[in-house]
Amino acid sequence: MDNRRFYYLAEGECEEKLLKALKVKPALIHPGKVESFNVIQRTLKPNKLMGFQPGSSVVLVFDTDKEETAILKKNVELLKSLSFRVEVITIAQVLNFEDEIEYCTDVGKAQEFTRSENVSEFKSACPPFSP
Repeated sequence: MDNRRFYYLAEGECEEKLLKALKVKPALIHPGKVESFNVIQRTLKPNKLMGFQPGSSVVLVFDTDKEETAILKKNVELLKSLSFRVEVITIAQVLNFEDEIEYCTDVGKAQEFTRSENVSEFKSACPPFSP
């Protein structure tokens, strides 16, 4: 059995809700703490870095729609420079979130997933997470 602790840093609220839903039984991802934190636009602060346990895995989930990646690179370097070892896993969404939902599920259109009227309402219509 894998005893590592997992921490998921999701770019936005919809990604956070999806990750929380994937943790529910039957677990589709390793259980762990999930929070919304945009690693493309915000630098990890020392108090957050010290919250990770030695030997844990930190999973960064982000879009590739931003051309500027300096902050992401800095965040990865900060994680790798910790005095204790953590595994850094990056999950980059190649398409936008709506396209990713259509690609990896059996829904035809992303708005079917949230039962929203159209794709522009998709993100505001993300269903609340309830385990």
